[in-house]
Amino acid sequence: RMREMHRAATFIQATFRMHRVHMRYHALKQASVVIQQQYQANRAAKLQRQHYLRQKYSAVILQAAFRGMKTRRHLKSMHSSAILIQSRFRSLLVRRRFISLKRAAIFIQRKYRATIYAKHKLHQFLQLRKAAITIQSSYRRLMVKKKLQEMHRAAVLIQATFRMHRTYITFQTWKHASILIQQHYRTYRASKLQREDYTKQ
Repeated sequence: RMREMHRAATFIQATFRMHRVHMRYHALKQASVVIQQQYQANRAAKLQRQHYLRQKYSAVILQAAFRGMKTRRHLKSMHSSAILIQSRFRSLLVRRRFISLKRAAIFIQRKYRATIYAKHKLHQFLQLRKAAITIQSSYRRLMVKKKLQEMHRAAVLIQATFRMHRTYITFQTWKHASILIQQHYRTYRASKLQREDYTKQ
C-alpha cells in the first residue's frame, strides 16, 4: 500500500514537469502561429495589425500567465499532496518500526521476568531439597542411634545371660564336685569304720 502511494507521488511529480513543459511549448507555438498569420496579412494594415498583434500578444501572454499561474497552483497542490503522502508513508514506517520495537521490548521483558521467576523457583527448590536432605540425615542419624541403642541393649542382655549361664554352669560344677567329695568322704569314712571294726575283732 505504501509503495503504491510512493509510486503515485513520483508519477504526479513527473506529470507536473511534463505538463509545465507542454504548456510552455503550446504557448510559444500558439504565439508563433499568430505572428505568422499576422505577418502574412495585408501590409497596408501593418500599423493597425501591429497594434492588434501587440494587444493580441499581450492577451495571449496574460492568458498564458494566468494558465501558468493556475497550473502552478494545481501542481503546487499536487506537490503538497505528494509531500503529504510521503510524510504519511514515513509516519507509517516509523509507527511500524515503533510497534516492532515495542513488541520486542515486551518479549524481552517477559523473558526476563520468566528467567527471574525460574531462578526464584530454583532457589526455593534448592532450599526445600537442602531442608529435605537435612531432615533425612537427621532421621537416619536418629534411626542409627535407635538401632545402636537396641543393639547395645541386646549386647547387655546377651552378656547378662552369658554371665548367668556361666554362673549357673559354675554353680552346677561346684555342686557336682561337692556331691562327689561328700560321696567320697562318706565312702572313705565307712571304709575306715569297717577297718576299725575289723581291727578290733
